[in-house]
Amino acid sequence: LGGGSTVYVDYIKQISDVIEARRPVLLFGSGYQSGLLRKSNNERYLGLLCNATLVGGVRGPFTADMLKRKGGREGVPVVRDSALLSSLIYPGGRTSLRPLLAPHLGRRHVVVATVKGAITLPVYNSTLTTLLSTGNVVVVLQPVDEESLQAHLKFARQLNTALPPGAPPVLVHEEYIDWAAVLDLYRLASISLNSRLHSGVLSTSALCPTLFVSSNVKYADFTAPIGMINMMIDPGRRQHLKMGPRKFGQLIAGLMSSTLRNSTTIRSQLGVWRAEAMQQYKTMMMEFLVRMSLQDISRFRTTMCCHHLHITRSTPLNNKVLITLQCLKP
Repeated sequence: LGGGSTVYVDYIKQISDVIEARRPVLLFGSGYQSGLLRKSNNERYLGLLCNATLVGGVRGPFTADMLKRKGGREGVPVVRDSALLSSLIYPGGRTSLRPLLAPHLGRRHVVVATVKGAITLPVYNSTLTTLLSTGNVVVVLQPVDEESLQAHLKFARQLNTALPPGAPPVLVHEEYIDWAAVLDLYRLASISLNSRLHSGVLSTSALCPTLFVSSNVKYADFTAPIGMINMMIDPGRRQHLKMGPRKFGQLIAGLMSSTLRNSTTIRSQLGVWRAEAMQQYKTMMMEFLVRMSLQDISRFRTTMCCHHLHITRSTPLNNKVLITLQCLKP
């Protein structure tokens, strides 16, 4: 069950035949998905997953607790989100914005922000305008898909029409499909502000200090096991609602400034969490291979030839991808 928010009825349905055949199911840092379907469907499929031969673990403590409460499965390990390792998989990317950012590096903080929906726009507008007025930041907006690209381009035009004196223009990083380029941008960034989990995960993988503006439990599930739950800002809290967008945005700007002062410590701690996660994933994959070998030891030994192993990946269909391992020994 792949990484991301896949502890969800629609995804569990796709592997129900594997579960019922008592094949090992790898939880690859899978996480709780919000918006679960009606109780009967939810509990039925969560119960099915919890009765599976599970290997690996889940994204965070909220997912582990939900499996315990809804499916009766205790002791599911928390291994953190698998995308935390993405910067180790894509180390050589290069964002097209490097030439534009180069004059600012060492002179200004690079702030990368990802907005979600029209509701957060007034808050982000206040936050980024406050930061831009200091004259010591350059802002880059990072979309996560085509729809958000159009929204971020529009937001950039809005910010650039009212730039404070001396502030550099707001940029948009349009290479959202290229993870290597996105990770390179976050390596250049001083801090990241997110209302989308996808961008926030890549930011933390690049060891960038990251603040999340969200009320969604998925964010808490992700941040808790990497010691960053205190970097979540809940816009639904009563005192934040009373402030209104402008003052709430200014509050976030102040939190970002204090986070920047502790950035060295934060980056170091994120590096420790990422290294620990890598070790956990190596251990889980070894266990998964052992479980696979026990299904058919002779077939496993024939296929898993170190010198002639060929791996193919099918086109996704109905949320499924078939990965085939073959020995192509002449």
